[in-house]
Amino acid sequence: MDRRLLLSALPLSLWPRGALAAPASSAPTAIRIIMTPGQPQAWVTLQIIQALYRQINEPMYVDMVPLARASKETASGMTDGELIRVAPYFVDNPRVVKVEPAVFTAEAVVFSLAGRNAMVRTRDDLVHYSLAYQRGQVFAQELIENHPAVTMTQTSAQLIRMLQAGRVDLVLLHRINGQYFVDRMGLRDVEVSPVLARNDYFHCLAARHARLAKRLGAAIVALKASGEFERIRNQAIADLAFQDINNFGGLPPPIN
Repeated sequence: MDRRLLLSALPLSLWPRGALAAPASSAPTAIRIIMTPGQPQAWVTLQIIQALYRQINEPMYVDMVPLARASKETASGMTDGELIRVAPYFVDNPRVVKVEPAVFTAEAVVFSLAGRNAMVRTRDDLVHYSLAYQRGQVFAQELIENHPAVTMTQTSAQLIRMLQAGRVDLVLLHRINGQYFVDRMGLRDVEVSPVLARNDYFHCLAARHARLAKRLGAAIVALKASGEFERIRNQAIADLAFQDINNFGGLPPPIN
């Protein structure tokens, strides 16, 4: 006899233990991605990475953590992945899986007030001016090597405030980060140099997600080939102006 028919003939008090239990959920566990706060470029990249996860139908969520903690969690495998890192990071942390190809290429530039009359065309010109950069930015450390007058800050916003106050001639930033805070603070007569360097950023995952990395990599290739990748990136850059980056708190886990 069908077990369901047999159970229906019994009083509930005589049903076997577990007979009323709901079937186990087959929904996949969401991937936890961490990112550091206060970076407009990271927000833009997040929009791209969200689209990639949707493309492969893989749930994900985002927790905001400080940079030092993010480095520890990613390197030790405490989290499923981190939003983005530059290529040298993977050399120093070979157990972290780099999702290829890159999800974003950032442009390093310097911002200056027009009244300073700074003439920067190449990285060799930087040595003639006082300069500030953000702690932990690998691209900046390469550009300012042997520079005689450098100040370091904790955030991109602090750099723009230093520029506004006239404390330095130049601030070195990725273009998107600098332009966001220049616009938010209402600065006028700000000049931007030509691109001094380009830096590729890669999504990264814990070693246990090597197969997921391949799926995401294939999604990047497919979206780039269709033109959708560029559309998503351009839309994210346009939408950035309406975001309060300092109060962005990540993305909650999906509800099954």
